[in-house]
Amino acid sequence: PTTPPAATLSAEVAAAPVGSSNDTPPLLREGLMTSLQTAILAAKSHRKIVIDGVYNNFRDFRGFRRECIQGKEWGMDGKTLIHPNQISDANEIYAPSAEEVEYARRVVACWEEEQRRRRRGGTDDVSANNKFSGVAVLDGMMIEQLHVDSARRLLTSNEEGCEKITEEV
Repeated sequence: PTTPPAATLSAEVAAAPVGSSNDTPPLLREGLMTSLQTAILAAKSHRKIVIDGVYNNFRDFRGFRRECIQGKEWGMDGKTLIHPNQISDANEIYAPSAEEVEYARRVVACWEEEQRRRRRGGTDDVSANNKFSGVAVLDGMMIEQLHVDSARRLLTSNEEGCEKITEEV
């Protein structure tokens, strides 16, 4: 069987077996934070896209935005939508901003320049496979391979044009 490229996580479904309710404001999924974050980590470790479950109160714009922001901060890649009035907020929150894209480009450029500089200098910071194995500094912040990998993922998803929803499907 083919493994699906994405996982959808629903706090509402996760809450049901324990008799919890997830549909009363404010966000009550904090009680499920450990479970949801464990599921996110598991999905990400298998290179899955993680989609946040629905926000049922489609007239609660602030609550929806808050849950989208929380989902993005937890590492989710998008949101399941149930109403057209949720589209623009989900696009705004989950799509990388121009500032995020520019910073990601700077991280990659800084890393690559540091690799070139060290190769020219003949330091021992370049491994046998000719990959830089140290750190770089950008705006006073240490940059490591994990930061570069994250920046490249953001740039790839942005360049592939993770399509924004523009109308009701």
